[in-house]
Amino acid sequence: MQNVTTLIPEHSDEICKSIEVSAELPVTLVNELDHVEEVLDGYSQLLSHDVMEHANLQGSESYAMTVLKLRGYEGCESWMETLKKSAEAAYKAIIETLSSIKEFFFGEGEKQVQAADEKAQESVEALAELDKSAPIKDGKVKEPTSYFKGLGESVEIQKLLDEHPSLKQAIDKISQSVSRVANSQTVGQLGAVYQDIRKSASSCAEELNKKLKETLAKAEKAANEMKSPKTVADDAPQEVKDAAKAEHKESVDEAKEETKQSRLLASLRNKIVSVLNSVSSNANSVKVDKPESEFKG
Repeated sequence: MQNVTTLIPEHSDEICKSIEVSAELPVTLVNELDHVEEVLDGYSQLLSHDVMEHANLQGSESYAMTVLKLRGYEGCESWMETLKKSAEAAYKAIIETLSSIKEFFFGEGEKQVQAADEKAQESVEALAELDKSAPIKDGKVKEPTSYFKGLGESVEIQKLLDEHPSLKQAIDKISQSVSRVANSQTVGQLGAVYQDIRKSASSCAEELNKKLKETLAKAEKAANEMKSPKTVADDAPQEVKDAAKAEHKESVDEAKEETKQSRLLASLRNKIVSVLNSVSSNANSVKVDKPESEFKG
């Protein structure tokens, strides 16, 4: 009698809980990212006004002004002092947070990816111990969406991928690998597909880590440039002042954009962890029934 693979749904949730590595960003980190982006967004808007402190501050502008004052900005009569003191306050408001974000991404965050990859490899190796010729029944393990549901229709994510073709290629490889589970007929074939998914996911995670490092380095560089705006005399022509402020605002906007990019990259890395978790949980749900003995006594 041929061995047959079965899924054990009553245990699948327990299996999943026992092996999954968290694929969610900590709430505190999400709040820190939101804080940096909102401070920079609001500060950039404040720089668009002739007078930074006016009566109708709303939204991000109001939030940024509150944070700036908490960081020592008190308003100045001098045009240059206003720019200088506000820049220093904005820098103080974000630089420590950027450092803690970086520490998580390349500390605990990177460990989560490594742990998920290791568990996926262990599960695939355990699957390889089963009868490779045993057939795979239709069900969750043969549904590509149980591993990777794609990236949705986020305009921000699509823009990010357009700017980083190598990253888009790495994610496309995951999608291609995942699609092959639908045609897996035996345990051996499924195991080979799982190995391909794991390798594609691991490669994509490496690419994401590389992009995260580049992006956070750019954010820190822009923040440091933002800290020290170009010095202009208070009696300089207005066009000179406007040019100095515009240059300063570019640094603020770049720091904001790079921080935003790091958030998007981190969210993509979380999806990779989810893919690896899915390989582990699905691989562990596959069981092969032992054939009944033909001898009855």
